[in-house]
Amino acid sequence: MNEAATLYWINFQGNLVYYYTLGTGQEVRMNTYVTHPWVIRDGSSRTVVVFLPRRTASRAVIYPRIG
Repeated sequence: MNEAATLYWINFQGNLVYYYTLGTGQEVRMNTYVTHPWVIRDGSSRTVVVFLPRRTASRAVIYPRIG
């Protein structure tokens, strides 16, 4: 992504809870739970990916959009 990526946790009521905004090249490490899905949105508030944690260490990497 060539713009900010905003990370939200989807809480147990289905609401988005803001956690971080990351710029190009930035990263964040965080601990989470298998029961905690995450949404990553671009600068236009479009959902880029929904991330579902695993029981083992997982990694989400966002690559630039081409085209």
